[in-house]
Amino acid sequence: QARLKELDNIDFVSELELYFQPIIRYDDGQIEFLELLLRWQHRQQGILSAHRFIDDNRIAGLAYPLAKFV
Repeated sequence: QARLKELDNIDFVSELELYFQPIIRYDDGQIEFLELLLRWQHRQQGILSAHRFIDDNRIAGLAYPLAKFV
């Protein structure tokens, strides 16, 4: 419940961070694709990876706004 309340007040621009991690092919060292990593700069808990809040995000009805931000 507490996480849902926090998500109601989240500011995507200032609290969420996107990182791009290249996935490299072993055989030729070229980039195969980029993996997108979403992180939440939580006020009390520090940086949270998406698996810690993504399900709550859907429950709070923020899946579309989050996808649009990303």
